[in-house]
Amino acid sequence: MSLTFGDLVRDAARLPDYPLSPTDLADLGAAGLSGAADQVAFMIVTPDAIHRGLHEQVVDRVTRAGFRVLAWRVKYLGDDEIEELYKYGYRRKVFDNQRTHWFLTRRGLGFGASLALLLHHPDGDAPGRLARLKGASQPREASPQSIRGELRSFSKILALMHSSDDGVGVLRESLLYFGKSEVRAAVGRIAGGPAPGDDPITAALDAIRPSAADDDPFAIFLTVKLRATRMLENHPVSPPETRRACRAIADGLRAALDRLARESGIGPREKVVQEVLAAERDVLEGLSAPFAPSGPEDPYGLRGLLWWRLLTLLRTLSRGDGFAGLDGDELERELRGCGIGLSDWEALAIQNLLFFWNCP
Repeated sequence: MSLTFGDLVRDAARLPDYPLSPTDLADLGAAGLSGAADQVAFMIVTPDAIHRGLHEQVVDRVTRAGFRVLAWRVKYLGDDEIEELYKYGYRRKVFDNQRTHWFLTRRGLGFGASLALLLHHPDGDAPGRLARLKGASQPREASPQSIRGELRSFSKILALMHSSDDGVGVLRESLLYFGKSEVRAAVGRIAGGPAPGDDPITAALDAIRPSAADDDPFAIFLTVKLRATRMLENHPVSPPETRRACRAIADGLRAALDRLARESGIGPREKVVQEVLAAERDVLEGLSAPFAPSGPEDPYGLRGLLWWRLLTLLRTLSRGDGFAGLDGDELERELRGCGIGLSDWEALAIQNLLFFWNCP
């Protein structure tokens, strides 16, 4: 039986700590959810999948199954957010005096960046379709045709992905990554298509693109810059001109990575990087900060300030003449603070590259 919007509202009302009010739900219904309550799903590509380099296969399987990306976001989840994600399941276990694996869940979801996708499937039963495609969380029970069966998940924690059980969970869990206005805008895309020039799949994968094991510091540096550029493009207050500029910068970074793969020697490789930095500096300097409040969810303009923080970071990473003076530890904290995925090896490689940049 298909979930109707009335069912969703009724089920949400039964939860005393549900984060969306009746007014919020009515607003989402008016935006397009009233006729598509069972067509929206939410999933997280978990850090273990990204670390294993399986994120592209996970997303490819989902989109080939007919799901369309309405919105995406990369984020490091904190303990409070991980607890919120699983709180109802843990409550049941605690009340039944069952053993939990909270400490493993916290480590598994918290050790790196994760990718959230708000999805649409036109044929309905979107959460159920995604659950069947995902496969059982116990590896022994996962069908060989499921994502977890085909790509070999390792346990209920190292399970490659998470998805919401039902429409109520979709909206509640998506708020861990998106603001209410972002969810409303995403729901509004159900009836239409993405804006011209948008490529959410490529942008999302760029934002979590891992560096290869044999990449040198130049390639790692450009890969991390590509992630940061996509994060700025996808920021909730980025205006259209910023999104267009970020897409152009991302194209240049990808082309530079391709050139690096064909070059050998420090000199030629450094020249490739210097050229791509010079090409993006003027573009970044021309972007202004949206300090004005972005809506009722942001009465003090904090999202604008966070946007400015990310833009400042990108500008800093485009100025080779000042790299030698950067505090590597502070830069590492700033990258992660902006939600940009960064492994310990990548942080070390970038710190070494920037400290010795253009030195005799």
